[in-house]
Parts: sequence; structure tokens; C-alpha cells
Amino acid sequence: MRETKEYRALPTGWRLKSEMVRLKLKSAAVARALKEPVQRVMRVLLVDEVLPPGWLKRLRELGVVVEEPMWNASMPGYSGQTWAREGTCMPESRWAQLLGVDAREVRGVMGQRAAVPQSWLLKLAEQGMEVPTEVYTTLLRYRLHREAPDEGAVPTRTKPRRGVRAVRRKSTPVADSVSKARLSFQVQWNDEQGLSIHLSEALRQQLPVEFGNLLARLGVEGQ
Repeated sequence: MRETKEYRALPTGWRLKSEMVRLKLKSAAVARALKEPVQRVMRVLLVDEVLPPGWLKRLRELGVVVEEPMWNASMPGYSGQTWAREGTCMPESRWAQLLGVDAREVRGVMGQRAAVPQSWLLKLAEQGMEVPTEVYTTLLRYRLHREAPDEGAVPTRTKPRRGVRAVRRKSTPVADSVSKARLSFQVQWNDEQGLSIHLSEALRQQLPVEFGNLLARLGVEGQ
């Protein structure tokens, strides 16, 4: 994946992993600083989750460079009342764990008319909450960007071990075209319809579950 300025410091597991390599930090040391089980930290890294916003202050104290998205001032707010209606599938204690904050903070926001803190929105989008479209779009573009191959990347080839016969898949134009069609997406733009994204059904099934609501909300079409 190309590390562009747009995504370089987004609060994600991929970003944290990069910073841990730069700072020579071990997962156990990060877990101790966050006061979290090491298994929790490892899951965030491996699954490339959005970092719990409550972790960011302690991570910065370790020297980790991570930023929060700057949302447009004109973006509509997302109230605690709306969150309470949509987030009833999980108890406050689970939301507190996902956000990396005390349950009292969740209780003080959920169900209230005031807007949810903007630093929480990306994590709520990951969990399928109907936060403003700008937040959803940022997360979707990041995921698609992470799946894109590096420009100029050269595929590596490995030699078979001695005594092991290499088995080569028979390639035909039809088979190759079907394979490409199974995992494909197209992004198109025109003045009448604006941005449109078309995903193949196979690719749609491989995306994380939490993007089901997102894709429907954005009108992404299957092929």
C-alpha cells in the first residue's frame, strides 16, 4: 500500500504498527502503557481496527505520531440521542471498551441531545453507526486504499524446494477474466450522477461485516 499524506497518520492499527516499528516498541510495552490486555492490542494491530480514541493520549506519550481526521465545520453533528437509538445492540460497558474510555463518559453522552465527540465518530462508523456521510466515506476510502497494491511493486517468485515438482495453474483467457471479475471494483464519476462505486459480489463478501450498512448507505452497487 502507498502511504499517502491523506492516510499516513489516521488512527488505525496499521498506523500504530508502523510507529511501533519506528520506535522499536513491543506489543507488551504498548499494552502496559494503555493498561489493556496484550491480546486486545494485538487484535487492533492484526485486524487494522480504528484505534480507540481513548488510547490516543497515552500513545502520544510514548512518542507515537497519530492524528485525528479534521472534519469539515459544515458537517452535521451526530447526537447522543441518535447513538442511543442505534447503539442499543451493545451495553455501555462494551462501548466504553471499544472507545477506550470510562463507562461514565459513554453514559454522559449516549442519549443526550449534545453531539457525540468528533474524535469518537470514526470508531462509531467502524461499528456501523449512521454517523455523518463524510466520516463513513473517509473510512471506506481508507479500507479500499489499504487493499490497493503498491505502485511499481514487483511480484516475488519463489523457487520450489529440491525434489518438489512445481505445479503451475493452467491459464486461459476465459479463466483469467472470470477470476478478475470475481474480485473487482470500479469507481466512476460523471456530472449527472456524481461518484458511483460498483463492487463484485465476491469482493463485497470479503469486506468487513461492519461495512454492510455503509455500502447500502452510500448506494454502492454490486455486480
